[in-house]
Amino acid sequence: MDENNTMDRVDDFSPEDLLREARERRRMAVDAEREGRLAALEDLKFVNGEQWPVELKNARHAEGRPCLTVNRLPSFIDRVVGDQRQNKPAIKVRPADESSDPVIADILGGMIKTIENRSGAEAVYDAAFEQAVTMGFGFFRVETAYVGDDSFDQEILIKPVNNPFSVYLDPSTVRPDRSDARWAFVTETVGRDEFRRRFPGASPMDLEAGVGAEYDGWFEKDRVRIAEYWVKREIKKKVCLLSDGRTLPEAEAVAAMASGPKDAPVRIVAKREASCHRVYQYLVTGNEVLEGPNPWPGRFIPIVQVVGKELNVQGKKALRGLVRWARDPQRMYNYWRTMATEIVALTPKAPYLVTPEQIEGFEAMWRDANVKSFPYLLYNQTNGAAPQRHFPQPAPQGIFSEAATAAEDMKFATGVHDERLGVAGAEISGRAITARQRQGEASTFAFSDNLCRAIAFAGRIIVDLIPKIYDTERVVPVAMADGSEAFVPVNRAAVDAAGNPVVLNDLGRGSYFVTIDTGPSYATQRQEAAASMLEFARAVPEAAPVMADLIAKNMDWPGAEEIAGRLRKTLPPAVAGNAAPDPDMIIKMKKLELEFDRLRLQLLKLEGDERANIRKTIVDVLKEFKDYGQRP
Repeated sequence: MDENNTMDRVDDFSPEDLLREARERRRMAVDAEREGRLAALEDLKFVNGEQWPVELKNARHAEGRPCLTVNRLPSFIDRVVGDQRQNKPAIKVRPADESSDPVIADILGGMIKTIENRSGAEAVYDAAFEQAVTMGFGFFRVETAYVGDDSFDQEILIKPVNNPFSVYLDPSTVRPDRSDARWAFVTETVGRDEFRRRFPGASPMDLEAGVGAEYDGWFEKDRVRIAEYWVKREIKKKVCLLSDGRTLPEAEAVAAMASGPKDAPVRIVAKREASCHRVYQYLVTGNEVLEGPNPWPGRFIPIVQVVGKELNVQGKKALRGLVRWARDPQRMYNYWRTMATEIVALTPKAPYLVTPEQIEGFEAMWRDANVKSFPYLLYNQTNGAAPQRHFPQPAPQGIFSEAATAAEDMKFATGVHDERLGVAGAEISGRAITARQRQGEASTFAFSDNLCRAIAFAGRIIVDLIPKIYDTERVVPVAMADGSEAFVPVNRAAVDAAGNPVVLNDLGRGSYFVTIDTGPSYATQRQEAAASMLEFARAVPEAAPVMADLIAKNMDWPGAEEIAGRLRKTLPPAVAGNAAPDPDMIIKMKKLELEFDRLRLQLLKLEGDERANIRKTIVDVLKEFKDYGQRP
């Protein structure tokens, strides 16, 4: 069966069979994840302040006793999330085979960056990551939409999933990024009146008529569950290897041969039947197909899961975040802090021990002694000792010791220790401080690494979609190195020098793989450089005078550049010549880099003599780079 006949196969899949499949698969996912989702929900509520067992809280309130919540967990979560936000993952596209073009890889990478910018993807990634750190999993998704109401051009967008409990993925996946998921659900529940308004031709199930267990979770008295049901269907198609290295479906291969160059005709080298998948989306309730099948142009289900820590327990995935094993230490901390507060609050102020005869006539003064500041207290001299205070026993030290132990237990349960919470250690040198911080970050590195894995999968989804969404001749925005956007034509039909038809910037040609670049920001790298320089200056004091300008330049306080400039003027000429690069030269180099990027993109738009002129200009720019001893 070739790809063109796939829709017929889907149409043959009856609505009853589809709904039965959907109900069975959703029940399978719910059963597989029930325990994990209940624990994740408790994690979420726990961080939100629900930290006392209900029975104990009610009993204490009935006795008029406090239940204090000293919530330390958000600081642990914020630290891990903050570290990730300082080390933004970046999607990179690389050529994967000989038919791939590095220029096209650059265009794809720039298009992905533009998609991220226009989707607000940083906030989307951050939200999913915080969900994973808090309770073990989060989601985001890739969608397509028309550019405008009156346009037939589509664009790709990255969208958040605000409620991660609304998504169920195929639990049989084995790949860490879930790219092998065969099906997925994105659900929402709406009131019956809202359901009738949105789908006037549909009707929710009549619960009074009685329903079987297979409909559990689909219908409630006042609400109806609607689900996006995503499914992969396996298909067979014939693929052909062409003499120019391309691999295409048979119909496309025939078209490529017909439109190929006349002096070097393209021919089919090999042919075989391949198994592949097509993705479809339906909108369903438990008893009705509301929409679909809607074919999805990509080969992946466009739902991305970000996981926290993952274990496989007897074939079931067990996901958790930072909170899971820190709940008990947090409860103990709350209890002991509440106990200490209660004891101290109930301890009376140190009273005076007196006899009635000693304060006779001065009762009002002694009665107000705790609320007024008297310079003296009068009493009657008797045969006994003078009035004196009675100090009660202090609160047991074990209470405070247990609270401190619980606080330490939280650090070990989360892997976030003092060095990551801003607590100063015994380290003095910059290298020792940095090593201590890195050692602390290693314990939670898995969270950031899993986010990179998820974003890489999103990049694969987008790279797979781009040739299908941007499949006509059009001009697309491409993000440049300086953050601006250039507009580049793609899929442009042209004729080469021999008169053969060619396609310039053909996004459908070649294959590409996605990698992730991540690491500390420029500011962090500069701080590390300054710390290393200071340590070197301490170890080799005689070198300090000739590197003082470099140390100052890498500092972050205001005026550092100005101080570095003044120090540079005090250096001997021979040393100053090997000091930091001249600022004018740095500015010139930056301008040349931007000019090189602009010319390279402009070259992609032109043909013939204009293309030759731009090439000459690029050669001139490269010569300037060489004059500065640099290469772009």
